[in-house]
Amino acid sequence: AVDLLASSLHGMLTSGAYPWFHLDIKDSDINRDDDVREWLQDTSMRMIQAFNQSNFETEIHEMYVDLVVFGTGCMFCEMSNGDLRFSTRHISEYYVTEDRFGVVNAVYRMYEASASQAIERFGEKNVSEHIRKTFEKNPDDMVELLHIVLPNEDRDSTKIDNKNMPYSSVYICKKTGMIMLEGGFNEMPYVVPRFL
Repeated sequence: AVDLLASSLHGMLTSGAYPWFHLDIKDSDINRDDDVREWLQDTSMRMIQAFNQSNFETEIHEMYVDLVVFGTGCMFCEMSNGDLRFSTRHISEYYVTEDRFGVVNAVYRMYEASASQAIERFGEKNVSEHIRKTFEKNPDDMVELLHIVLPNEDRDSTKIDNKNMPYSSVYICKKTGMIMLEGGFNEMPYVVPRFL
């Protein structure tokens, strides 16, 4: 029953077989302009093509399963070598907070990765001594990492660098508390739908 409902949600809401969204502009006068409509349609099709060339189909189905079973799903979206990369996270990995309107505005995710994966992602110079030593002993041993994404209240909106984006992103070695990577996102990179 879970798989049937998850498949139905996927088929009705985000099927790769047909365009499941299109872009619009709030201002209806601008929306009527032929050049604007053509640009929006072309951009929508490029976005759908990017989704179809990624691992979105697999990961969105997993998120629908979590949504049906737990009432909450969580999927992370990032760029990897110019391509979209999605990963659905298990409910045991993350904690979310909401703003006053009940919209998720921060995600705290604790997860495990092998020491070699941590070094591959962050670079040997950027990981903690604990991760380096673990890597030297056995690269496949797991280390605990923390990823925090929350509104960047201290940002300077006149700057365009990734540390002054609307959302801060911080990766931390849980054992040592060392910050291994700081950055930011223009939008919340975690999609967290919930049944209320």
